[in-house]
Amino acid sequence: MVASGKTRLDYDSDILKHYVRLNAWLPAAREQHEAIANPGPLRYFTFCAASAIDVFMLLDAGLLDREPDTGCIEGPFFCEEKPEDFNRISQLLGAHDQGIMGTFEDIVLFEDDDETAGKSIEDEAEHYPRPLREKLWTKQHHHRFRAAFPFDVINLDLFGTWFPPKAGALSPTLKTVRRLLEWQREPGLDGRTVDTFTLFITSHVERGKPNASALAELRALLEANKGYTDFERSFTDRFGSVDAQKVLDEDFDTFYALALPKMIIGEAYERGWLGSQRFRSLHRRRRKMPDGQIEEYKIISWVGRFERIAQPLTLGYGATPANQDYVHQIVSLVADDPIEIDEDTIENAEAVADDLARVVAFREDHAQRILGEN
Repeated sequence: MVASGKTRLDYDSDILKHYVRLNAWLPAAREQHEAIANPGPLRYFTFCAASAIDVFMLLDAGLLDREPDTGCIEGPFFCEEKPEDFNRISQLLGAHDQGIMGTFEDIVLFEDDDETAGKSIEDEAEHYPRPLREKLWTKQHHHRFRAAFPFDVINLDLFGTWFPPKAGALSPTLKTVRRLLEWQREPGLDGRTVDTFTLFITSHVERGKPNASALAELRALLEANKGYTDFERSFTDRFGSVDAQKVLDEDFDTFYALALPKMIIGEAYERGWLGSQRFRSLHRRRRKMPDGQIEEYKIISWVGRFERIAQPLTLGYGATPANQDYVHQIVSLVADDPIEIDEDTIENAEAVADDLARVVAFREDHAQRILGEN
């Protein structure tokens, strides 16, 4: 994942980020929890960062559990690349085995090669060179993460762009998402399955160095739906014609906020999941560049709910019920505008700030009682 921000956000005080947690993630997580036949703690995957605000928000809401004696938080599984942040999160959650450390795409997409086949990082009798040891650590994380599936909620808050300029149309992030969707359909090691799950997506809307091949693919995905009468009508009503290139040229932010969820719903449909939108927003942010200039950029936040269908289906223009359900969902994407959020004019900013402060205090109380921190 290519991070595009020049500075790290202070998650303990950033109310724009918490607006999405409070108004999108929390209601969607509650809806998902209510859909579970025998609800225990949500199985929740996250990039929570060292602050872990989302984890403690869900814990405070009763959607995750905490073991009273040890303080171990039950339900979340996380990925973190920085060792110091990984250790901090592990301490807060109560166990190292609830997380994987490394580059997310590398871990998910790992496949054995001639060097790693038949080998393990736990081979005490072997003294492997460092490059091989690193690959074997990735292999171990891959198998541990795979064993944690399926999840009830997957939070891909990746803080970067899904389509780096040199990645081509099929970026590592997209390959990773395809694999996650496939893993979600398969039973876990304990036989557990899910019939529904919820997906949170966060992505920078990058206009400075566009990935031409990815944009062409996104445009083609939209225009491929010209065969659906309802889609054509909805697209024309909103944009004046069924010309995705025109939208891309005239309003890149709107194009991206439409094309990315459309792509995800399509990828899921071909892997056995019918998706529906629960929330979509565009945030306007500002960052200080190395030359001192202030640059504006936008972030899309999207929440989708996915229901298992009988079998993966190839998209087409037939009139089967599954296709009609799919068409209904992509038409709703076109018809509904994303919520526009600005960090200077955020709605109910005081209430959002108060709730964020409450969650931070809840986390600090947990850390003090469990870890003995001052």
